Amino acid sequence: MTEDGEFVLNEPYATVLREARVEAMHSWCETICEYVAERSQYTAEFLLEELTRLTTERDESPDEIVAEFVVKALEGEF
Repeated sequence: MTEDGEFVLNEPYATVLREARVEAMHSWCETICEYVAERSQYTAEFLLEELTRLTTERDESPDEIVAEFVVKALEGEF
């Protein structure tokens, strides 16, 4: 705990937590893409590439990006 009351995780725990979050996010994105692929004309691989591109190019909240991504995929707008 810092003097400001902020919890700080020391190494190696901070690295493990960061890696776990990245892995969880990747799995979450894969799951969304597989789910949407079953309901759209796109493959899960294509959708994962598109979602990755959108999240790296745009400066919006992940929730907004994913919501727009799902709508575009289901409407065949990619």
